[in-house]
Amino acid sequence: STDRGLNWQPANLPPSGGWATSAACSAEHAGRVLRGISTGVLVSSDGGQFFASTALNGQEVNSIDRLALAAGERFLVGSSDGAYTTDDAGQSFTALGLTRGVYHLAGSADGQTLWAALPRFLGSGGVVRSLDGGTTWEALNDGLGSSPFFADVRWVAAHPTDPTRAFIATIGRGVLASVP
Repeated sequence: STDRGLNWQPANLPPSGGWATSAACSAEHAGRVLRGISTGVLVSSDGGQFFASTALNGQEVNSIDRLALAAGERFLVGSSDGAYTTDDAGQSFTALGLTRGVYHLAGSADGQTLWAALPRFLGSGGVVRSLDGGTTWEALNDGLGSSPFFADVRWVAAHPTDPTRAFIATIGRGVLASVP
């Protein structure tokens, strides 16, 4: 949209196609748009007129979010194969310590506390947290029910001022807040 959402037009996609799952815009790279699709991450340098494939081509992307850091920005990518970050708006990606499907990632402004919503699968899933920028993760599923019947966590949002807290959106339990 060029008129604050009153009218919309389709954005061009490369021949690989795929359906859109998410999008995020860079505040530091004018015109840079990252778009998550069912077959990877696409990047545009011209405000979304044209998109090109990235190194994450071939992965089903569930979410892309921009994290504003004290110095710079980071994009968090949740995919069917794990979690990734990019500090250069999609030019390169770094794998995090999650090697299973991730619905959604969120993080604190320090970039060290990350939260992930994981699909419920064979008694695992729920929400996990990393205190070291994504190297190690711990499950935080107390209060979500007993495995394998705990709530299916689909979205996570980091608290805006308290990195020890988060909010999750679930199927079956609504929106829940972590307890400090």
